[in-house]
Amino acid sequence: MLREHRRNLELDHLKGSRLAEHSFEENRPELWEEAKILETEKNALCRKYKLAAYMACLQNPISRPIVEISPICHPLITNDLS
Repeated sequence: MLREHRRNLELDHLKGSRLAEHSFEENRPELWEEAKILETEKNALCRKYKLAAYMACLQNPISRPIVEISPICHPLITNDLS
């Protein structure tokens, strides 16, 4: 996934990746050095929900999740991931 975001930046496909768009707008090439993979998931649907769960724990995530998780679940997610 990280490789995909970097490729979007290189090809100037900024609308396809919020992370690439943010890196370009903020002129922050070091953003890629700060990025890290938290875990891997082969199942695409599970991956989307896991990503949304991680993002639910952030105050101001750069990207927007593809799937929505109800705010009611946020405390449970935060407890489970910490």
